[in-house]
Amino acid sequence: SMDSSGPFVSTKPSSALTETIVLQGKMKANFEMTSNTASNDIVEKDYKIDAERVEIYTAKGASLQHPVSILEPAKFSIFYYQKIGEVHLTDLKFVTLTPIDLTISMQNAALASALATSISDSFSTNKETSEDEAERHSISARE
Repeated sequence: SMDSSGPFVSTKPSSALTETIVLQGKMKANFEMTSNTASNDIVEKDYKIDAERVEIYTAKGASLQHPVSILEPAKFSIFYYQKIGEVHLTDLKFVTLTPIDLTISMQNAALASALATSISDSFSTNKETSEDEAERHSISARE
């Protein structure tokens, strides 16, 4: 048991705020994959994302306080095509319809890396992990 009284103990609730990366705007995505039914292998992928007024910013807490812009609102499209076979072909295109104003700090890069790792780990298909050993990940402004 810890003593919760004394001159150095705050009676206010914890004010530590979680930093969040916010992606906001309108996006339309189309994902197509073709597989060989005999071998169950994916032989072709064709992805397209159209984005309009998309912006990215960081903010703190559930109420998204103190927003700091990373990407100003922009309109763009991303195209990804991959053909897998004897000859492997990959094509990636990024087309912008407005000027792109992007500002990334080392802190933004570290936060994005942690977020990507958390998402990747959440979708991991490691068959050696049992239900009891599985770690639960949450990406929330309320953590």
